[in-house]
Amino acid sequence: MALTTTLSVMADAVQRTADVVAFTDKHPLTRIYDLINQGLGALSRLCRTTNPEFQPIASTNIATDGTNTLFALPADFRSLISVEYTSDGRKSWLIPYEMHERADLTSPEVTASAVRPVRYKVIGTNIELLPLPPANQSALVWYATSVTQLSLAGT
Repeated sequence: MALTTTLSVMADAVQRTADVVAFTDKHPLTRIYDLINQGLGALSRLCRTTNPEFQPIASTNIATDGTNTLFALPADFRSLISVEYTSDGRKSWLIPYEMHERADLTSPEVTASAVRPVRYKVIGTNIELLPLPPANQSALVWYATSVTQLSLAGT
């Protein structure tokens, strides 16, 4: 038995099962797709609620350019787990900052003398690394993913 399936295969199984009660005569295929996605979302929320360790995770690598502190997060980002920063072959974990600390982290004295960022903050769909990271370094961002809605494109 395959552990992966497509939305159309699931919809076909729903239709075959529901034909016993004339379900498919009452609901168009698009409604069946919506119901399947709602059910998968509810199952995901239930699993995360009963066992917080159950969450799909992913990572993305951010390459610094020496001019930006704000970097876009992936579209499937739900919540941050950790940020691992690599500078001159040395890895370290960045820690989050509070908004009231931002002024100190962006002051000219700190920016001029900083050799790498030490703090981060998720701001909307972006992550900010402070102080300004130099060029050609990287941050590995580990995050929990959001549930991806199935589509007809074979996913």
